[in-house]
Amino acid sequence: MQSPSPADLIQLLYVSRACAPFDEPGLQQVIGRSQSNNAALGITGALLYCDSNFLQMLEGDGEVVMNLYQKIALDPRHTGCDVLLCKPVKKRQFPDWRMRLINLSTQLTLDRHRMQRLMDDIRARTNTRAYGVEARLLLNDFAAQVQAA
Repeated sequence: MQSPSPADLIQLLYVSRACAPFDEPGLQQVIGRSQSNNAALGITGALLYCDSNFLQMLEGDGEVVMNLYQKIALDPRHTGCDVLLCKPVKKRQFPDWRMRLINLSTQLTLDRHRMQRLMDDIRARTNTRAYGVEARLLLNDFAAQVQAA
């Protein structure tokens, strides 16, 4: 599969809420399927989960990412899909992750309250201009901590 040129590369960051809480085996099933599908599509990214909230970054060819997001948004296991950021980028943030799970419900060394505050702000529709920036910073910080561990 040919890699997208830098001009075609985008990042899409969204949040959603699970209709029912996911346990670790359920999350691993989602991630396993995502990794398999993403490898074929040339998609990379990360998925944060905390207290039934999802924050996911998708990276890849713009058309492929948008088509994948449309399918994800229709998944009945979650609701309230809200795109916080969708922009062209020159390089991938997570080039080696077909989809990495960061489960804040079980990884107690990470600050789960930081994600919860972000989700509360989004649900309350306050500080809307900072959503994409704060969510991306939060994802960067957690990803760096996971890689360092």
